[in-house]
Amino acid sequence: MVGPAYEDLEFWVPLVRKQDEGVEVSVVGLKAGETYVSKSGGLTATADVGAHDVSPHEFDAVLIPSGWAPDKVRR
Repeated sequence: MVGPAYEDLEFWVPLVRKQDEGVEVSVVGLKAGETYVSKSGGLTATADVGAHDVSPHEFDAVLIPSGWAPDKVRR
């Protein structure tokens, strides 16, 4: 999952590592196509799908990077 002010390394490193291993990865945000700026302001990430458009049963695992994103997504 990704949201506003996410922690750069905690999002990008696991994402790239999983993709390198051939894992099918979906970036879930508040809205599909929405772009979020990292906590440091240096990187952006775009959601593939919105949280309301998916079901937890579609996933084997969920990764939520820190920063302010978890709190903002929760609200």
